[in-house]
Amino acid sequence: MTIMQSLPIVVVFIITLALIKVIYLELGKQDIEKNLRNFSLNTPLYSERFPLILKSFLSGSNETLRIALNMNRLRNFLEVNFSSYYKGFAYEGVGMGFGIRAEFSFNKAKTFEKYIKKLSPNHIYQFYVGLGWWLLIRHGYQEDKYEKWFKKLCKKYFLITLDGVGFKTGLYSNKKNDWSFKKFDHFKNDYQRVCFQGFGRSIWFQSEFQIKESMKKLHLVPEEYRKDAASGLGLAVAYSFFDQLSQAFIIYDSIPHPLKSAFAQGMSFGLEARRLQDPNYWTTTLESQPEVNKLFINTWIQIVHKVETELSDQENNFYLNWMDKVRNEIREKGEKHEIF
Repeated sequence: MTIMQSLPIVVVFIITLALIKVIYLELGKQDIEKNLRNFSLNTPLYSERFPLILKSFLSGSNETLRIALNMNRLRNFLEVNFSSYYKGFAYEGVGMGFGIRAEFSFNKAKTFEKYIKKLSPNHIYQFYVGLGWWLLIRHGYQEDKYEKWFKKLCKKYFLITLDGVGFKTGLYSNKKNDWSFKKFDHFKNDYQRVCFQGFGRSIWFQSEFQIKESMKKLHLVPEEYRKDAASGLGLAVAYSFFDQLSQAFIIYDSIPHPLKSAFAQGMSFGLEARRLQDPNYWTTTLESQPEVNKLFINTWIQIVHKVETELSDQENNFYLNWMDKVRNEIREKGEKHEIF
């Protein structure tokens, strides 16, 4: 058979693949209003913010799933349509969308990272969290499926995907009888720890920004993972209350001492994400803070950067070691009365 004779078969094959991709991308798009119906909205601030947070996330993902991926158009969509407060949530959704798109590649993990590096280095943490949402949708709690991605993802950040797994698990679970974290038993201990950090973030949202209710849910978490969940709770408080940090620090002051350094470590990670993604928003927000809050924030951020630098050459369990060492240094400063 000559090349000319085989050409129609090749063309049909290419067209078929293209149609499959179009259908797949369309199926990956989320019905925003349907998603919102999964949640009750009973408190004023939460009722105002959560729908916009979820819409930002899902809109970011849906925009990423256009048939033709144009990074300049996508970046413009994100920068124009979302305020500084909500923009990070939209970029997180993009991480889920990139995960879906990467399914068409031979090397899915490398394709995902090619996408995120091209779009923006400033939302690195949000991208991996968003990827975790997709991996949970795609693979449930099958550890071996995650391992195939993890072997080729960035060694520093791949564990952050499990924060996304833990968050989505908790967020979409039953508020009144939430033992959904038992699903993490499918993962080994190190993976469960990051899942529980994400689960701790979900507690803040499930409790509708109410710290007393959050602490009740936190104490349902197995003691082995409670500090990791407290870390996630602190991360969520700092990130979602970035525009009202004085209230975030009132919440911090109320945290029981055994969980305080873990909660602070989570706050430091949430603050670092905010600092990285929008330096101008960071500067203007901190300018309005009391000096004591600035002291805490600047000290925590210095610790985050110091530990990251110390661990820079370490590939194994970078993220867990980063969590633990930041937590330990914050605790040591507290014991020396340098910060608490």
